[in-house]
Amino acid sequence: MIIGSVALLGSFIPFINYITGFFAFVGLVLGVIAIFLKGRKKTLAIVGSAVSLLALILSIVLSIAYTGLFFDSVDEAIQSNSPSVTSEPVEPGDDTSTGEQGAPVAGDVGSRENPAPLGSSVELSQLGEPTWQVTVNAPTLNADAAVAAENSFSDTAPAGTSFALLPITTTYVGSETGYPAYVQVGFEAADGTMYNQYDAIAIAPGGIDAVTELAPGASASGNIAVAIPTTGVEQGLWVVSSLDGTKFYFEAQ
Repeated sequence: MIIGSVALLGSFIPFINYITGFFAFVGLVLGVIAIFLKGRKKTLAIVGSAVSLLALILSIVLSIAYTGLFFDSVDEAIQSNSPSVTSEPVEPGDDTSTGEQGAPVAGDVGSRENPAPLGSSVELSQLGEPTWQVTVNAPTLNADAAVAAENSFSDTAPAGTSFALLPITTTYVGSETGYPAYVQVGFEAADGTMYNQYDAIAIAPGGIDAVTELAPGASASGNIAVAIPTTGVEQGLWVVSSLDGTKFYFEAQ
């Protein structure tokens, strides 16, 4: 059970999931052996085997996804000595304006100083090229009961936090293919503390399918569960980012 849990957490971390895939396999083998041992309780062994199997699947899928993104990025960097931003027509009050590398300029909509309103969209870039259009909608707060009802194996929100369900839509606008898992979501509290979606692993009701490969123009929508502070939520900010660290900020409510 412990090996499977560690492997499950590590499966979401780029390149580390190569190692955790091995641990997940070991945990699965040990769990299966424990199931058939006489005189032992089967429940923990069955749960451990299930967690290890899930960790193994995620490690394989996400390692392939992250590796593909890495090589795509290297290939783009080699082919272009000076990455440029491709501007797309923007409807007034819709997408935010961005800086040279796709990040919002201080004071622009989508920056920390001027967060984008919920319901609006931002465009994330990778190496200066538009890759994802992300729409963030109003969250459902205090969703611990809904998360627990969806899957009993989900983590419990740490003390002082509760799960929020953040509905997002990710549309791939790049030239090849991409996975919604490349878009990261978090919450920045008023004191600057960051709460990331993988701090507590939970299966969100109506969750987004993050591991299906999307062609240009294809979208995926659904909830992401993030454990955020139980107080002062209105003073914080939602944060969406790409794997190269480009960040956009949204109002909390």
